[in-house]
Amino acid sequence: MSKKILFFGNHNVGYNCLEFLLASNYEVVCVVVNKGHKCRCTWYNSVWKLASKNKLLIFESDEIEKKRNVNRIKKLNPDLLLSVSYNYKIPKDMLKIPRYGAYNLHGSYLPDYKGRFSPVWCILNGEKYTGVTLHEISEKIDSGRIVARKKIKIYSDSTAIEIFNEQVGVSVDLLRENINKLLSKRTDYLNIDNSKGTYYTARSNEENRIRWNRTSTEIDRLVRAAYFPPYNFAYTYLKGKKIEIKKIFVKRDINYQRCKPGTIITTIEECPLVATGDGCCLILDSTLKRFNQGDIFK
Repeated sequence: MSKKILFFGNHNVGYNCLEFLLASNYEVVCVVVNKGHKCRCTWYNSVWKLASKNKLLIFESDEIEKKRNVNRIKKLNPDLLLSVSYNYKIPKDMLKIPRYGAYNLHGSYLPDYKGRFSPVWCILNGEKYTGVTLHEISEKIDSGRIVARKKIKIYSDSTAIEIFNEQVGVSVDLLRENINKLLSKRTDYLNIDNSKGTYYTARSNEENRIRWNRTSTEIDRLVRAAYFPPYNFAYTYLKGKKIEIKKIFVKRDINYQRCKPGTIITTIEECPLVATGDGCCLILDSTLKRFNQGDIFK
């Protein structure tokens, strides 16, 4: 008799993991998606559409709080609960249903960077690597026992969207390598204390505004961390107009007369060279159309 999986998922990583399970003939008996995602058009792949196409039972996050739906899921007798990029805390009663336990694929190299938006925070903090972790779901968010984890290198020019896309592929790899262990109750855990570590949450749009008195390195990290289209980029203002900054290059080989941070010093191949708190940087990609030498970003 095949083992049954209760799947909670969202976004491209949830889609790709569910797609892998279905293509590999694992029996997914029910799918739970984020509230409002039924029939919703998104820029990323829809877990709801994939589940619907395969005629699976689907609930939204708020629907599993109703007793009749909890009972429906209980009657399915799922062996395993798997969560992938699901945005809500799963109710305790739901976690008790699967006999082999509940597990989550988290987009960081735990125990650090629990919570959300780890690619963004890793870039901002100058980390050299992040990763993906498969862990048991516990009462405290992203703090259960670790089954497996894989590192992802962060390069000096890595952007948040690039790291996220790599995490999608690594998540499927971790699932492929460990799903049979989870379904056979032969799970081993790494000797790592996952109850500790750092925790991060969402950033406000205001935090993506460039402060030109910061160091060139800090500004570069901000621009790369905020690069996650179609969401808002890092930005600044020139003469009252909002300018999105998508890519810069830190110039460490130029000596110039000291001027106010944010000042357009000159141009190099039609790109503005801008003063920062400790040097200058070249704006390579932005929504800036017209500017003059001496203009000041604010």
